[in-house]
Amino acid sequence: MLNLLRKDYKELVSNKKIIWMILLVLIIFIISTNYNAKKPQETKPVSKIQFALTNSDNSPYSKLLIEYFKESESFSSYINVVEGDREELLEQFNQSQFDVYLEIPENFANNLMILEHNPVKVLINSKDPVKAVLLKNLLESYETYISAVEINCVGLYEVMSLTGMDQELINKKNYEISLDLIFTALGKENFFQYQEVSDYPSTSVADYYFYSLLIMAISYGALYVGYQMMKEKKQGTFSRLHTIGLGTYKIVMEKVLFSAFLLFLPSAAAYLVSVRSTGNTLNAELIPVIFLTVLFYISLAIFLSSIFRNVQNYMVAGNLIYFLFSIIGGGIIPIQYLPKVLKDLAKLTPNYWIEKVCLLIQKGILNDVYGKFLTGISMCLVIFIVMSIAFYNREEVRLDD
Repeated sequence: MLNLLRKDYKELVSNKKIIWMILLVLIIFIISTNYNAKKPQETKPVSKIQFALTNSDNSPYSKLLIEYFKESESFSSYINVVEGDREELLEQFNQSQFDVYLEIPENFANNLMILEHNPVKVLINSKDPVKAVLLKNLLESYETYISAVEINCVGLYEVMSLTGMDQELINKKNYEISLDLIFTALGKENFFQYQEVSDYPSTSVADYYFYSLLIMAISYGALYVGYQMMKEKKQGTFSRLHTIGLGTYKIVMEKVLFSAFLLFLPSAAAYLVSVRSTGNTLNAELIPVIFLTVLFYISLAIFLSSIFRNVQNYMVAGNLIYFLFSIIGGGIIPIQYLPKVLKDLAKLTPNYWIEKVCLLIQKGILNDVYGKFLTGISMCLVIFIVMSIAFYNREEVRLDD
C-alpha cells in the first residue's frame, strides 16, 4: 500500500491543475470568510413591549393578578408593564408611547367569579403591523381559553344545582374553581408547556453558508475521486496492480485514505481560517466531524463509480445526487426558512445532519446527536467501502471519450 501512496503522490505533484484547483477553492473560502467577518454588523437591542395598564377594579384579586405578571420573570423579560391613571396612559398611548393599552373595569374580579360578562378594554397600537398581529393573536388565545373556562364553570354550576347541593356550598366551590382556573389560564408557567418548534440551531448567515459551501466543496471533490477510480480501471491500472499481488481491497483502501487526506487538509485549513477571521471558538470536536464527512463522501463516490460501467453515466448520476443533497439539505435556502414538509425531506440527506452537528458544536451543545452522528456516518462509510470492493471485482469499466 505504501507503493500505491507513493504513486498517487507523484501523480498529484505532477498534476498542477489539481493543486491549483485546491488552492483556488481555499483562497475563495479565505476571502469570503474575511469579507463577511470584517463587514460591520449592526445589532440592535431587542426592545420590550410597552404595556400600559389601568386598574379600575382595585380589588385584591386584580392587584394580585397584576403583581403576578410584574414579578413573573418570563413575562417581564419581554414586556414592560406600566400602571397608571387612565387619562394619562391613554394620551401616551395615542402618542405611540405604548404598544398595548389594557383597562380592567370596575368589579371585574367579582363579576368574573360569578360569571357575569364584564370584559377588559384592550387597545393595540398598529404602528408596527407585525407586533400588532402577534399581540392580537396572543390576547385572543387567552380569550379563547378563558371563554372555555367560563363555559365549563357554567356547566359545573348547573350540575351542582341539579344534584341539590346547598346554594352556599355551590357558590363557594364555584368561586374556588373559577379563581383557580382563571389564574391557571393567565399564568402560562402553570398551564402552558413549551413545545420545541425546531431543534435546528440558530446561527448567523455567514456561519451557515460557510458550512454549506464547505460540505458542497467536499462532496464535489469526492466525486472527482470516483472518476479517477473508473479512469484508472479503464486504463488497466487495476489489472497491472493485480499482477503484482495487490488485491482490490488494498487498491480501494489506498485511494480512500490518500484522497481523504488530500481533501481533509484544505477543509481543515478553511475551518481554521474561518475561526480566526470570525473570532469563533475553536472546537476540537469539529475535526473528526470534518474528517468523517470527507471519508463519507469519498466512500459514497467510489461506491457510485463501482456500480456504473460508463463514466459519463457516473458523472451525471453523481452530480445529480450531490446537487439534490445540497438543495434539499439546505445548501441554498436555510433549513430554518423551509416549510415543515421540506424540513422532513431534508432530514433524509447527509448534508442536513452534517451541518446540524457542525452548528451544534459551534454553539457548544454536545448532546446525544453528536455520538449518534459519528456512529451513523462511520457505519455508512464502512458499508459503502465494503460494497465498492465487492462491485469493483466485476468486469472492466468502459470509458467513452
